[in-house]
Amino acid sequence: MHKNIDYESLLSFVQDNPNAGISLTISENEFDQAIKTIISALITNETPPTQLVSYLEYKARYIYIEFANEATLEIKTIEG
Repeated sequence: MHKNIDYESLLSFVQDNPNAGISLTISENEFDQAIKTIISALITNETPPTQLVSYLEYKARYIYIEFANEATLEIKTIEG
């Protein structure tokens, strides 16, 4: 069953919950939209991205973000 994910809400959740860890595996088509939404939300946030994010790793079909509050968000695509 396909479910729509609200990536802005997901991003807010990890920012508001120290030490939270979220890992998602999604389709390649959804991955591109997820990245656009997350990066846009980080850029337009009231707090500068450099104060929110302590580490970011981005590869084809994979992103890992570690936030200043030690929460993490990992998104990768379904392989196969």
